Amino acid sequence: MNKEVGIHSDQFQSLTSSLRASVSGIDGIRTNRSFHQTNSKPFTNDLENIVRAIELIQRYQELMHSDVDVLMKTGEEIKEQDRKLSEINGIAMDGPRPIR
Repeated sequence: MNKEVGIHSDQFQSLTSSLRASVSGIDGIRTNRSFHQTNSKPFTNDLENIVRAIELIQRYQELMHSDVDVLMKTGEEIKEQDRKLSEINGIAMDGPRPIR
């Protein structure tokens, strides 16, 4: 059974870019909206909870963007390390290699 070490950099780049686009696509309602037609306590309480939920979603989006940045940086570091190792060992760099 062969095992491979390394990543398919094009596929990795595509997946992380897709993840970033998905995270960017998370939209919320603007939190500056308010009820102008009612001051009914249940509705205003719901609005406060919705505003808090939207703020949490925005925080989640920020954290996900940060995670995607870390993933992309890690992928680039792995790619660079693979390149350096291939130069040391005189191996052509065209993808993952089986463990021998």
